[in-house]
Amino acid sequence: AAAGSVVIGYSDGVLREWDLPSGRRIRTLSGHTRAVLAIAYCPELGVVSAGADKTVRVWTAAPQQRRNGAKNVLRLPAAAACLAATSKFIACGCQDKVIRVFD
Repeated sequence: AAAGSVVIGYSDGVLREWDLPSGRRIRTLSGHTRAVLAIAYCPELGVVSAGADKTVRVWTAAPQQRRNGAKNVLRLPAAAACLAATSKFIACGCQDKVIRVFD
């Protein structure tokens, strides 16, 4: 997310980044097939989102693109309720009461 912006997840599975000073939409990130439930930001990774579709997605700074590589889409056995990300790991607290950590 750019400085002075916020990323919001919606029930239709889309994330939108908004410029706070102007109120304009910067970009739309599509990929989740159900509601976005959690969002985290890590400067090294970018925006990380978890959805009711039981996936975690890592998005690049480039508009309309997901991050390439193995961490593009992580599959979960249950929908995520919370999310944390650093340059070394992504942690998801899932609705089945298990915390899963991916490196």
